[in-house]
Amino acid sequence: MRLKEIVDDLAKVNNFQTGQSRMRRRKINMNELVDDIISIYADMAPEKNVKIKKSLPKQIQQVFGDAEKMGIALGHLIKNAITFCGEDGNVSVVVEAIPGYIKISIIDDGVGIPEKDLERIFERFYQVDKARRGGKGRGVGLGLAISRQIAEAHGGRLVAQSALGKGSRFTIQLPIVRPDDETLVQPLKESS
Repeated sequence: MRLKEIVDDLAKVNNFQTGQSRMRRRKINMNELVDDIISIYADMAPEKNVKIKKSLPKQIQQVFGDAEKMGIALGHLIKNAITFCGEDGNVSVVVEAIPGYIKISIIDDGVGIPEKDLERIFERFYQVDKARRGGKGRGVGLGLAISRQIAEAHGGRLVAQSALGKGSRFTIQLPIVRPDDETLVQPLKESS
């Protein structure tokens, strides 16, 4: 089962890198998507007595993209935040609108990431703590690579900030769908 997950994750990374990953683009209500992904991973939090907080804007924020793939990216980030957050820790998911973009930040008060590792954490198979590779609840270092590729495939970006002993912040920034932009909702023409 574990090997199958690794092979599936490798296929996802490869498909994004070669441009073979098919995107099913539609308007996505990011408030709803974030809510749904938090509810999926909320069961992990009580095991470590981690509290998940969310802050969603009152106004619905929409992006144009693949909801399933965005869910995968957010899921990896939320799962990592819970995994690396200390006992009795806190994870916050904050959605905010900035001119032309939406920012989704996943913030934890966990162990943090050394500055020398911040540049490399988005590489395939890279793990900060090499001594604990693949332990209980740990992956093999593909989740952040997949998440970044998904953000970039949506015209956005994924960045990380961290301080040792204080925690980490991973932020996905995506273009917002403008209500007056009808080109984003036009059906694709069938090829004959």
